[in-house]
Amino acid sequence: MARWRVGVDSGGTFTDICLFEEDEGQLEIWKVPSTPDDPSRGIADAVEQGMRRVAVDANVPPGACVTYFGHGTTVATNALIQHRGITPALLTTQGFRDLLEIGRQKRPDLYDLFADKPLTLVPRNLRLEIPERVRHNGEIETPLDLPAVSEAVKRLRAARRADCGWRSVKIRSCSAMTRWRSTGAWAGLSCLLTTLYSSGLTERSV
Repeated sequence: MARWRVGVDSGGTFTDICLFEEDEGQLEIWKVPSTPDDPSRGIADAVEQGMRRVAVDANVPPGACVTYFGHGTTVATNALIQHRGITPALLTTQGFRDLLEIGRQKRPDLYDLFADKPLTLVPRNLRLEIPERVRHNGEIETPLDLPAVSEAVKRLRAARRADCGWRSVKIRSCSAMTRWRSTGAWAGLSCLLTTLYSSGLTERSV
């Protein structure tokens, strides 16, 4: 029985599949339309069609020939680029509210003072500062101001009721993430810690 390694790239328009037979080195490429409402359907269709094309033994289920399955997608990247999906809010250390707009000082044209910059992922009115400070060595210089966190949550909930459209909160402070759970103020909100996804020094300036 042939042994196939399967790789799938799920994009916004097409889902591509690459099939590689380990013993003979046979390589096959297959493509099907993506299914934006449920990308998993496009992935399943691509694998099924591709494997039925190469697995000619009718007595063996096509999936039985797969020894490795790898999957990648540009769906999330496309959503970020096109500003689709929910509108997030951001709680950040006091003094860092505008870092998303400052970024790394990259400009479309270095000497054009009027060049348009891309829209930020979080609108400025939904970026709130919280007094707290963690030093470079991890020591707490200024403890997290929990009353300020509670007040920020009230402001965000008010903005939500005003149909600003936001549905999740990004938090840029490890101490904030560890302590807000005890407040009970975040019920019903989707919260994430940005450093869990990108722990580099510039995780907030992209």
